[in-house]
Amino acid sequence: MESGLSRDNNNCLRDEVQLLTEEIESCSGLNLFARCWKPKAEHELKGLVFISHGFGEHLGWYDELAREMVRHRFLVFGHDHLGHGKSGGKRAYIERAEDYVNDILMHAAKVKNQYTGLSMFLYGHSMGGMLAVSTALRNQTFFKGLILEGPLITPDPAQATPLRIFLANLLVYFLPEMQLGHISVEQVTSDQEVQARILGDKYRWTGGFKLITSLAILRCLGEIRCKLNTISLPILILHGGNDSLCQPSGSHTLYQECTSMDKALKIYPRASHHLILEELPTRQAVFHEILSWLNKRTDSLEI
Repeated sequence: MESGLSRDNNNCLRDEVQLLTEEIESCSGLNLFARCWKPKAEHELKGLVFISHGFGEHLGWYDELAREMVRHRFLVFGHDHLGHGKSGGKRAYIERAEDYVNDILMHAAKVKNQYTGLSMFLYGHSMGGMLAVSTALRNQTFFKGLILEGPLITPDPAQATPLRIFLANLLVYFLPEMQLGHISVEQVTSDQEVQARILGDKYRWTGGFKLITSLAILRCLGEIRCKLNTISLPILILHGGNDSLCQPSGSHTLYQECTSMDKALKIYPRASHHLILEELPTRQAVFHEILSWLNKRTDSLEI
């Protein structure tokens, strides 16, 4: 099976889904490993969903969610960001967040041109949520709506202190790949079975945040922070109340400041960072929330 974290316990559902993989060229000339999940009966498609994954992971972690979306007649696609998964580039190395945004827009436009007339939604988790917001700000009319799961919207004030940022800006010229901290599997999810599968995933990044990557993320957060009030497209924000990696307060800020007339925020009080990888009751509730939201914003079809 293609590398991922989904439970392979629903053969009927899996038989309904085609998973296609290919390598496409990034805007910087490197290879991107792309995935596309789609139903076998393509004429019944209701919409398109691009998934922007988080730091250190890859798109294979979204296999279970993607297959649920396909069951509801959505085509789901995306790629491993540069430096992640099976894509090219230095591992977990980001000089400019806009390079990732350019790749998202390029890939999304390529698929949208193949499926004219279908609405496209943008889904982002963690760092991928930050990138999704940045992408939407570049072209809000391109997307029908934005789904953010545990998005990175504001930095941790305890970590991003003025002194630390000042020192990082000095050191980055000499030690751009110096690593700070790391993400533990216990922070990602409280589901111990999923934790074990994450630990066995050879494509995940197991190191820390490189200095140059941290500064690129901080710059992007600063750029989107002053533009949150310009977001007007439909938006669904989901966040775990026990998220220790991305501040739930950032999701509250986004919800309060965005000017969309169609917006919703839901906090899962006991959940950790990665809601779609959480224990079964939370995961099922999150899937239901996402799919209900998507279905209400597309032309209704009998499923």
